[in-house]
Amino acid sequence: NMTIVGILARAKAMFDVKIHAVIFMSNHFHLIVTIPDLVAQRAFMNYVDGNIAREVNRINGWRGHVWSRRYQSIEILDDTALVSRITYLLSHGCKEGLVARPKDWPGVSSLDAMLTGEPMRGIWTDRSERWRSAHRGDEVEPSDFVEEELLHLDPVPCWAHLSDRDYRARVEALVAEIERETAEQNR
Repeated sequence: NMTIVGILARAKAMFDVKIHAVIFMSNHFHLIVTIPDLVAQRAFMNYVDGNIAREVNRINGWRGHVWSRRYQSIEILDDTALVSRITYLLSHGCKEGLVARPKDWPGVSSLDAMLTGEPMRGIWTDRSERWRSAHRGDEVEPSDFVEEELLHLDPVPCWAHLSDRDYRARVEALVAEIERETAEQNR
């Protein structure tokens, strides 16, 4: 989780991207982002997909492809569609019957950051510098190349004009509705 957040934070800093909401499941993820053009979108997604795939392969001792297909981009055309996509994203663990409440999701989720306004915390491992140091024969610890990264979410555009309190109230209302629907479905 920390590595994924670190990769997102690095990508946000490198590309002209606003990240509004995220959820990572075991086999896919959803992002709600504002990106200025297709060139930036491709570069951003290539960076995110590629770095996550390399880390997954490294952790599991795998080789080859992690993602079964290219990312799919869905353009969000209006505020109603945007709120609908945020609800869809936040409800992911619940709609699959994996958790009763969105806050219970153990994977990467932007919900806490959206409710508190605090950044998401992650890590970035500078593997290039680690490799160079090892090949120079430097005596270093792997932790010498790990940096904390903070992912500051951007406000959802249709709610950007709201006060912090009102913004969080909107998110809380979505969560309450997701929890109500989940409880009803589970009954």
